[in-house]
Amino acid sequence: MSSRWTGLLSALVVALCAPAGALAQDLIGDDPPEGTPLSANELEGTGRTMEAGKHLVSVAGRYRYGVSEWFQVGTTGYEWMAGPNLNLGFTPYADDKHAISIELEGLTDYRFGTKAGTATAIYSLGPAVGSRFNVGVAFSWQDVDAEVEISWKEKDAVVPEPDPVDISARFVGIPLHLGYDLAVNDVQMVRFWFNPYVYYTIDSEQDLDKPIFPFNSGIAYYRGYDRFRVGAGATMSNLGLGILRELEALALDAERDIPAVPDLLPMPFLRLYWVL
Repeated sequence: MSSRWTGLLSALVVALCAPAGALAQDLIGDDPPEGTPLSANELEGTGRTMEAGKHLVSVAGRYRYGVSEWFQVGTTGYEWMAGPNLNLGFTPYADDKHAISIELEGLTDYRFGTKAGTATAIYSLGPAVGSRFNVGVAFSWQDVDAEVEISWKEKDAVVPEPDPVDISARFVGIPLHLGYDLAVNDVQMVRFWFNPYVYYTIDSEQDLDKPIFPFNSGIAYYRGYDRFRVGAGATMSNLGLGILRELEALALDAERDIPAVPDLLPMPFLRLYWVL
């Protein structure tokens, strides 16, 4: 196994063991764990938006603000290095056991010539604090205008470097969301999710006329403290592996020794944020 995959698996082990240790410590302790309740209003992929007057600020730059009980605005700070982005969220209906949210997101990435927009509707069956089912559907649009340049690490005059690969395309997609939030108590939760996608290329330089079916799934442990929250776990996805396989084929044609592209790509999952 290559050192790249060994390091990736090690990161996954750490991501899973750290929250498991924290969970065991809280469960073994005699006193109930301290902290403010984890609410569906602050979590991604639920039928509720931020509470009025509350701010969510994450280490990764994600920001959400509850303008009212039914409307939120937000953005992701680090993405502004590539271009502007905006999130608008609405909660047209919510009671003690049911909630529906609608989120609109848009971004522009000048580095890769990408413009994207997504509209998502999510229904939650369960209270704001406690266990719940989440199910949602979205419509997404993405416009990519970019080329991928391929360069050999070791220059070879016999085997020239291939021309840049034009990956410009327009995609439309219907992502789905299925999730379950298992509340251990008010401040501890285990989240499960599975997100299948259907993407179709409506215009591509590579003549991609077939739909693709990427997905991602994951599990994460969340812990709420006074204002700080942590979520850690692991995700699994096949998203983007098609492009990696094309690059792998080009390298093999040029008799280059590279690691094989896996069928699934495991990645650590980490969320660190404050609710103020």
